[in-house]
Amino acid sequence: MSQYVQEFVELHRLLEKKLGELKETYKIETDGIPSAYDILNSQKVDDILTARRKSLARIRPGSVDPTVLHGRFIVAYNIVKNERLQYENPDLCAVVQTALEVARKILQDGRKEAAYAAWHATQQRTEADAEIDRQLRDIEAARKREARERKKLEKELADARRRAEEEAEARRQAERAAEASRELQDEDGKEPAESPSWLNLGLNLLERFIQRQAEAQREEPPLDVTGWWQGSDTFLYYMEQRGNAVRLQAVDSVYRSPVIVGEGQLFGRRMNFSGRSLLDGSWGTASAEVSADGRYMTATFTNHLTGMSGIVYLRR
Repeated sequence: MSQYVQEFVELHRLLEKKLGELKETYKIETDGIPSAYDILNSQKVDDILTARRKSLARIRPGSVDPTVLHGRFIVAYNIVKNERLQYENPDLCAVVQTALEVARKILQDGRKEAAYAAWHATQQRTEADAEIDRQLRDIEAARKREARERKKLEKELADARRRAEEEAEARRQAERAAEASRELQDEDGKEPAESPSWLNLGLNLLERFIQRQAEAQREEPPLDVTGWWQGSDTFLYYMEQRGNAVRLQAVDSVYRSPVIVGEGQLFGRRMNFSGRSLLDGSWGTASAEVSADGRYMTATFTNHLTGMSGIVYLRR
């Protein structure tokens, strides 16, 4: 088989040059680079044969009928000889005509065709193994991203709790200071000359908290999330922001039909949503964080009907 490999590689190199247009023209739905069999057995060739009320068996790897090969080759070749297609896309026509000639020479020779069938099967297994490896790498990368996001969210939650505790403590200290001031006024009818030390402590805590909040607002300007966002779950999300209120609609990226509607609130770079699925009527909640530049978003969702939860990454 080794003496034919260069010829097989050259055929697939030609097919790859105009891969997308080739598949569209011949209505080929197989993944990867189509084989010589895929083109001659394509849906477009079958449609033409059906329209002409002709019945030709499909070409089978390892056992090619010369009559079937000739009939299907003529139909496939005439597709790219069409005057309109040659005018609109001459490069595609030239490449495919050359590829079909090479394919016919291979399939006409019984020894070459058997070698090509074996070589193509090996290529398919190699591509399948590579695809599995890629998917495993993607899954592992997603798992690591999810772990990082979870760790980040846990830290943010701890920080938020700490800030809330500081705010509550500052409020309690301020209330105690006010109460002490009122008690001193009741005792001698005038303002105290000097506040107790714990009163100063409470006022200092409150001042520090207000200062930290003001600094955070200066560092992060208000965000506007209005517009289309592409989700890692293949949905397109449209968000409309009015003040802190955000309305959301998710649509199928293929059929452009609505699949989810919801609404939420934006606080700084954090958002909380609730919504329902238009597919099964289930409802759920989500929390999201927008990147500082406003271009990316990480959302954690939970479906309260199915119990399913996960993370979706979005970008403008």
